[in-house]
Amino acid sequence: MIYNTEFIIPVYNEETRVKNLNHWIKWMKKNTRNSVLTLSLNGCTDNTEKILKSINNQNFQIIKTNNKGRGYAIINALIKSKKKFISIGSIDNAWDKNFYQNAYKKIINNENLFCVYGPKSHAKSKQNRILIRKIISLISVIFLKILFLGKIDQDTQCIKIFRYNNQFNKKLLAYNYFFDTHFFLLNKKMKLEYYNVAVRVNDNNKNSKVKFKSLFEFIYEAFKYLFKKN
Repeated sequence: MIYNTEFIIPVYNEETRVKNLNHWIKWMKKNTRNSVLTLSLNGCTDNTEKILKSINNQNFQIIKTNNKGRGYAIINALIKSKKKFISIGSIDNAWDKNFYQNAYKKIINNENLFCVYGPKSHAKSKQNRILIRKIISLISVIFLKILFLGKIDQDTQCIKIFRYNNQFNKKLLAYNYFFDTHFFLLNKKMKLEYYNVAVRVNDNNKNSKVKFKSLFEFIYEAFKYLFKKN
């Protein structure tokens, strides 16, 4: 059972996915106590907010910001959170939720452990994804390893559970696609202990569109972070 945890999911124009939150609601009811699912809307322009407000369920809450971007959505939720543990996830149902139980056990059994990641690049992780997504993920990891001279040793775009740490949270910047990499680099810079566990990812929707514009924005934000740091 998972206690005192806030599951933060950033949401931008996801009206087709938020229509059915049953997989999250049922899982929360069965596997968590004193926990909350926070859907953090960041500048949605479609019917996402309207659909969510029509769902009457105590297992999730809605907060919003007019600023677009994954980082804005997550930070906006973080500054309002009162939970001991935080999880950052995704609105889709691609990630096997067994990760959360495994990660939670690790973090509560080690008081020095700050964060548990579920990287797709873990040797024991299982991926059922379309080839183009696997290729883009691999390119991203190689690009980051080269750009940051070995400071990146895993897939950083992954789900995670971490301890609420006010000092760490204040240093987070509102990047969009680069946010999770920034999170990992800050984790290493502050020398906070972390651990990786294997995950299962089932994202084999052949009808989903790969947005190369997102990849270019990710690369731009990576260089922006590097030059800002220097």
